[in-house]
Amino acid sequence: MWRRKRQTKKYREKNRPRTLLQGAFYLIGAFAFVFVVISAISLTRETPLVVPVSLSQSIRGVKSVFVSSSAEELEHLLKEKNISYLFVTTASDSAYIVTLPDNVEVVMKKDDLSSQIASLQLISRRLTMEGKRFSRLDLRFDRPVIVLK
Repeated sequence: MWRRKRQTKKYREKNRPRTLLQGAFYLIGAFAFVFVVISAISLTRETPLVVPVSLSQSIRGVKSVFVSSSAEELEHLLKEKNISYLFVTTASDSAYIVTLPDNVEVVMKKDDLSSQIASLQLISRRLTMEGKRFSRLDLRFDRPVIVLK
């Protein structure tokens, strides 16, 4: 049948990297390839919302350290409209983050809370009727930004 060619010393010497520099370029290329593959895989995953303020929160509805009197007002409005939430935190001087069940985050500005809560109700009901679920909702702008799951 077919015979394999025996690898001679000459053949092995010919295919070996000749210098240390060539070997270094080979290793750098291999690491670069692995880095590109890992980066491509990580970019396909959903990225979380990045808030530039460190929040000391606890899981399962324990209130944050950053609760203020206006945050209590927001909590009162949420209870009044029968919106269930886990906790309310102050993200900055002009924004709140309300965490709803299923780790849904709603970002609200501090101005005009009642209209933003009405918008939250309307958006959540409409998306529920359409069978869509969302993970983040940003109500700080004229047009709300919705991130679907």
